[in-house]
Amino acid sequence: MSSRTYKTSYYNFYIPVPEKDCYLLYNSRTNGLVEMKPEEARQLIRWSKLDEVPSGELRCFGQDAVDSLIESSFIVNSRLDEKELIHKRIVGQRRASYRNASFELTITPTLSCNMGCPYCFEGPKPYRNFMNEETIDDIVQFMEREIQHSRIVESFGKIRVTWYGGEPLLRPEVIERLSSKILVLQEKYEIEYEANCVTNGLLLTPENWAILERARVSSVQVTIDGYKDTHDTLRPLLPMYGSDDQGNYDKILDNLSALSQSAPVRVAIRINCDKNIMKHIDLFFDDLETRGIWPQRREQFSMYLAHKTLPPDGLPVDEISDYYSSREFGKQVDQFSLLMLDRYNRWAEKNRKQRARIRMNLPKPAAFLCGSASLPYSIVLDSAGYVHQCWEHVNHNTTRAHHISEPYDLQHPRRSLFVHWDKFMQNPMCRDCKILPVCNMACPHLDPPDACPDIRWSLPDRLKSQYLMTKDTPEQIQSFEEFDNDLQDTYSLSVKCDEIN
Repeated sequence: MSSRTYKTSYYNFYIPVPEKDCYLLYNSRTNGLVEMKPEEARQLIRWSKLDEVPSGELRCFGQDAVDSLIESSFIVNSRLDEKELIHKRIVGQRRASYRNASFELTITPTLSCNMGCPYCFEGPKPYRNFMNEETIDDIVQFMEREIQHSRIVESFGKIRVTWYGGEPLLRPEVIERLSSKILVLQEKYEIEYEANCVTNGLLLTPENWAILERARVSSVQVTIDGYKDTHDTLRPLLPMYGSDDQGNYDKILDNLSALSQSAPVRVAIRINCDKNIMKHIDLFFDDLETRGIWPQRREQFSMYLAHKTLPPDGLPVDEISDYYSSREFGKQVDQFSLLMLDRYNRWAEKNRKQRARIRMNLPKPAAFLCGSASLPYSIVLDSAGYVHQCWEHVNHNTTRAHHISEPYDLQHPRRSLFVHWDKFMQNPMCRDCKILPVCNMACPHLDPPDACPDIRWSLPDRLKSQYLMTKDTPEQIQSFEEFDNDLQDTYSLSVKCDEIN
């Protein structure tokens, strides 16, 4: 036995599974997960209340078991400051973003929108607002100027563009013109390129699909709030763009089904989830299957739930009751995964296809910086060319910083909150939270507990539920043994994160 002294990891979770007479031991810093006998877990729980594990008790635990627990960081050196290791990850991510930087550009060809969703965080949209040719040229000149003469970063490795709005496809010609000019820069300076688009789907015509393909948009997010009745009520067409009788829902699904199966684009269907929407979600699945969208084209189309939060102006009390709390939403995500599995397998059986299984899921190691705002060249641009630090505020003149044609100012007062934000240093609740290593909430505008992701409350229950599925319904989920093999890559990633300096 080594002469070192040890303690249990601060980031251990001890999850009892009485149904199988065992415990799950999970570590959020390394993303390790193992099953243990109850007496072993209870011993670790006793040790967790001590600053140091008594060496005599550690020897009694068994050399092989101790070595395994140390290797997976469930037991660590007693002098190790694990919280400081997590802070080093945050500092390391920021330093890395200044070495090989990316242009993370969220660009709004227009702030106008053809829908009037009552829960939209952007507020009223200006009508007939769009980006002009001068602003397009200003953006391209800014990019080339920074590529050649940046005093902020060492080099640029990637350009990532998100076409946003308003509704960006109200101005597809802006997407085409600006994309063609950015792609010239990308080729000239041999920088990797990626583009995506966030749209409500109403204008995904064959012509606009073609424009997006030429603009090398590889992924498109389309929001569909469940079945027709709820979607068309929650996402109405604005009068200046036509009549609600046209059927937004049917038009969007028709547009999706018209996408060529050979098109090099993936579509993520986002469902802003509340209790009313989930009541009729089966009918939505029926419509997707009838139109041949999903599960038939599962490689091209995917779906996920988004937690629908209250708009800034609030809602009447009776409507607030339709919203899920963070804890409720976590359970809903798990139920939705099982529903998708069931729907897929019913289709697969009917069509003689291979049945699917769910992969066991652990939280991903956290990206502690906001990708839209906290990196040196993460910029949100409104249609007039003004720099904003958050896409939720792109429609507000009071939050904008300088114009893109002016000298690039990372220290502008309206940007400094994001650029220097460090939730570990600025928020004691975050610093002491055991899910911090896997918490991907990175918004300086929000404070815990309001900002906390659902896994803060649901993580132990979700891991236990998945584990029980591996034992009770193995035909539905990846086996625990397969999952354990997959963990090696995740563990290596976490270790590398701690080594960044």
